[in-house]
Amino acid sequence: MKSNKNVAAGRHSISLFEAMLSALFVMLMVLSAGLTAVSWLAIKESETSAELGKSHEVRGTFTITSGVTYNPNLQDRLSVDFKVLAFDLQQMIDEIFESSNLKNEYKKSRVFQFENGSVIVLFDLFFAQWVSNENVKEELIQGIEANISSQLVILHIDLNSIDITDKLTTSTSMTTSGNGPIECQPDSRPCANTGNCIATDLFCDGEVNCPDGSDEDTELCATACDGRFLLTGNSGPFQADRYPKTDGSDGVCRWIISVNQGLSIRISFGSFISHYTDVLNIYEGIGPSKILRDYEKINCAFDDGFCFWIQDLDDDNEWERLQGSQLPPSPGPDFDHTFGNGSGFYIATPAERGWRNERVGLLSLSLELTAEPVCLHFWYYMCCENVYNLSIHISSNETTDKIVFQRKGNYGKNWNYGQVTLNETVEFKVVFNAFRNPGLSSIALDDISLTNGICSESPYPEPTLVPTPPPETPTTFSSPNFPDIYPNQAFCVWNLNAQKGKNIQLHFQEFNLENINDVVEVRDGGEVDSLLLAVYTGPGPVKDVFSTTNRMTVLFITDMSGASKGFKANFTTGYYLGIPEYLWNANSSMPTFSTGDGPFVRVNRAPNGSLTLTPSLQCSQDFLILLHCNRKSCGEKMVTQKVNPKIFGGSDTQAGSWPWVVALYYRESNYDRLHCGASLVNSEWLVTAAHCVYRRNRDPTRWTAFLGLHMQSNLTSPQVARRVIDQIVINPHYDKRRKFSDIAMMHLEFKVNYTDYIQPICLPEENQIFIPGKMCSIAGWGLTEIQTGSTADVLKEADVPLLSNEKCQQQLPEYNITENMICAGYEEGGIDTCQGDSGGPLMCQENNRWFLVGVTSFGVECALPNHPGVYTRVSGFIEWIQSFLH
Repeated sequence: MKSNKNVAAGRHSISLFEAMLSALFVMLMVLSAGLTAVSWLAIKESETSAELGKSHEVRGTFTITSGVTYNPNLQDRLSVDFKVLAFDLQQMIDEIFESSNLKNEYKKSRVFQFENGSVIVLFDLFFAQWVSNENVKEELIQGIEANISSQLVILHIDLNSIDITDKLTTSTSMTTSGNGPIECQPDSRPCANTGNCIATDLFCDGEVNCPDGSDEDTELCATACDGRFLLTGNSGPFQADRYPKTDGSDGVCRWIISVNQGLSIRISFGSFISHYTDVLNIYEGIGPSKILRDYEKINCAFDDGFCFWIQDLDDDNEWERLQGSQLPPSPGPDFDHTFGNGSGFYIATPAERGWRNERVGLLSLSLELTAEPVCLHFWYYMCCENVYNLSIHISSNETTDKIVFQRKGNYGKNWNYGQVTLNETVEFKVVFNAFRNPGLSSIALDDISLTNGICSESPYPEPTLVPTPPPETPTTFSSPNFPDIYPNQAFCVWNLNAQKGKNIQLHFQEFNLENINDVVEVRDGGEVDSLLLAVYTGPGPVKDVFSTTNRMTVLFITDMSGASKGFKANFTTGYYLGIPEYLWNANSSMPTFSTGDGPFVRVNRAPNGSLTLTPSLQCSQDFLILLHCNRKSCGEKMVTQKVNPKIFGGSDTQAGSWPWVVALYYRESNYDRLHCGASLVNSEWLVTAAHCVYRRNRDPTRWTAFLGLHMQSNLTSPQVARRVIDQIVINPHYDKRRKFSDIAMMHLEFKVNYTDYIQPICLPEENQIFIPGKMCSIAGWGLTEIQTGSTADVLKEADVPLLSNEKCQQQLPEYNITENMICAGYEEGGIDTCQGDSGGPLMCQENNRWFLVGVTSFGVECALPNHPGVYTRVSGFIEWIQSFLH
């Protein structure tokens, strides 16, 4: 790396630093000028590393006479031709040895080079312990003769060309044959014998690739810093260019330290002073398999540049490394987080005004797998009015990208702490994505780090959004750009306030949003997680909304595409707005609650018409009112079930298997389609998930419930009852963004009659416990194939075990699993609810009756290993549900 002469000659100092590494590692220093003195020491072996010391490596070669044709691309290790053929041959070799007498000793193979002459293949073999070259050759020949691998049907190998030798590990001199130079592909160099070419980056990497070992020649690889390359022995020093002077030239120096197998290495920096533009990297291992430790890939305070973080080349703009506040007055930070003053650095989205929606991405290097989870820590800054979204994605070549952290909105000119537990099963990258709307805004990052173990409880409070002030008068406000088209990816918050004792009436003068995708939320209080009052979408008019307190919060949220005119609203304040007086008709009833030990209850009518119940030891008059309560049947199957064991991924049910499971169809563009499931809890009420009806609750009659349904292809079956929904009630504590209280009630326009195929499910007692490990059931018509998007025709069922919330939190660290959630699923995956099953039941049997334990809420894709399904715990909402049933 060339030094930046415009940068002040700042230096980074380490008085003493020690790193414990394996027996072989690479140290790479990219420097302009610096002062570094380093020493190393071999440490005695442990039992584990001593075992590794018994491993054995050999080098082999053979010639393919037909089945593949040589071409110059085979010289390029990065070419598709090289990768495909190398993969096929490694698979062939693995199949041969895994079926041989050496299968217990054999570990792996690596094809590293092809040469012309039909096709000459050079490869390495790795064994757990020493085996003779003759034995390896014999097993390889026998495997080829027996056609052990399917690759041998195509490829024909000359058995006489097979040769197995000890792998060269060092070389002290280069020799050149007299055959004259050969031409190599770009990014390749010839070996000393001029008969072979290998990739340039394989020279001086600590691993012999040329047959004569000339790519690791000590004279060729000697560093410009101190004239050394391969460091051996039990201890020794090495140093930067011209140490102890600090006026060295630009350059790259590489050392490889090698000690006996079973030993580890300690690196001590007696002196470390360098420019901020200089980098020292320490890798474990050698060759292409050398490892840069995960915490070194992640940890960065940006005072020394971007560390190992990479700008996303496919995004819309670049992160900028900044120091202090920016002029003219900027929405960005006034100081970094590390030092809390203008001397430190941070990175931020571009400081200039944006003219379009933009994504600014930052990628980590690939992180290795670990047996235990790790915690990603970081500090973020999000300001001001036009700021939109900061999210962290986990990106992998083997799985779909997923979001593990997300913040939306304006958090003011503050640094906020964030953390997320990562527990991935494949190699992955961490990706920070900042999204901003047109106008001035800033998203910044600082002090990113990685530690072992699950994240502990955050020592910092959750940040709060800065309220968006109404842009017109204190009582009138509108969507951005009104009456013109509002922007995509908007997230606006207005706080409406009244004098203490008063409440608020919100009226929308004009209202026109993109239906379902864009939404206005109204909440009863001053926070975004206050009780939900209304969710509006689509065209107006919409009903007025009344708060019960002196504060109201209005949120406006839009998606990434499509838009409309928006809204204009005003609000008024007063006393008891929208709250009717008590007007009771004869023969009506109301729920009321009282507790006590008296054998009688005294009933009194209040002046406003309400009733009060008071426990009493005696009656005040000479007559009694006797109330008889009939126990209603629930959770019982009326149709005799045949023995039908469940199959992997769920099986078709028999008609009447689950008489309380309901299919919910939603009409959109004049077409009814299955959208969610629900559970029948009495003759007129259903329980479903709030996320099913969120944005789709303005017109309940678009919903149709099919009860007693067995096959979607037979909606007109005589066992099926069809009912239109006339009322939807979302739990007021529902938080879509955090998935809290994901439960809703739906009312049937007409009561349903109970039959053998239509029955209610039992509700659990309040806070009733269902122990982890208990086998329960799920059922639904949801997706059976994610790739094709096909849903089930016949109702499917499956058994799943309940999990403890602690276990669920470990497996889903990106979510906050609360006491009002319950999880179920198998560690190996394969059985789960999926899209279309949302809102349906998680059912457990107690005393020969079935109880509604959970409502299908969310999960990560469907049926993935170590990713259970999450359900709303019904026992936490019994009082709320019962308020509708009585």
